[in-house]
Amino acid sequence: MVWINNGDTGLSVRTKLNTIPNDGTSFTGVSPILITETVTSSSAANVTFSGIAATYRDLEIRVRGRGDTAATSTTVLMQFNTDTGNNYDWQQENRFGAGGFANATSSIEVSGDLSAATATASYPTGVIINVFDYRGTAFFKAVDAASWHLQTQANAGMWQDRNAGWWRSTSAITSVKLFLGAGNFVDGSVVSLYGRY
Repeated sequence: MVWINNGDTGLSVRTKLNTIPNDGTSFTGVSPILITETVTSSSAANVTFSGIAATYRDLEIRVRGRGDTAATSTTVLMQFNTDTGNNYDWQQENRFGAGGFANATSSIEVSGDLSAATATASYPTGVIINVFDYRGTAFFKAVDAASWHLQTQANAGMWQDRNAGWWRSTSAITSVKLFLGAGNFVDGSVVSLYGRY
């Protein structure tokens, strides 16, 4: 708590600043809190976060990397709680206004384009994924995502995508699996899991 006293006017302002508790378990600010992250190696086919505690309200996942399939791009897909059934819906739109959608499918597409082996070398894709109310049990789970990738160093070869999706379950999410539509993550790709209040 901080008190600011304005001298003789008698005006005082009280404000509560964000503080880090001394047990090191949580932070009450607006920034996401890193829970864990994976730096891929050995041609990882997926990145899975398990045993996610119900500590936060929302989850944020960040992907920085590429895929190794012989194409300019591949998709990034997501599943919850090892559910591989047709219990997901998603839609996607890119900067050209085009996109796609799927209902009752086995995963959510959270990025239509992750740079892959034949895209211009050394350019990674960035993906930010939000999972809303992951610990809640009242509603199906909602997801949104944004991604940016470069296939070639030309205007038409640079893309931005927005994706949204839903998992048809009211169960609290305790695990998240990210994998590619084709191929594996290039070694050194980074996938981070954050919590938000």
